[in-house]
Amino acid sequence: MNEGFFLGRIKYVDKFKFIYGKDLSYKSVIKLLVELYDQTIIEVRGYDDIADKILMNGFRFVYIYGELKTEGYILIREIEGI
Repeated sequence: MNEGFFLGRIKYVDKFKFIYGKDLSYKSVIKLLVELYDQTIIEVRGYDDIADKILMNGFRFVYIYGELKTEGYILIREIEGI
């Protein structure tokens, strides 16, 4: 498992979406584009409780602990505003 810590500014917040189906491990998702300190832009995704936390707090600058996925995004494990 590839893990990383990221510090940056949220550039874009996609819509909060519900995921429908019987055998799914997640019920909701939110996607973000985050600009890191070195101007690199990454896509991050948060599911369920993380998605709710992002939606309710309206973060601008964030500290993210996440897992690098082979599909080209970062799965958020923890997120905090700074």
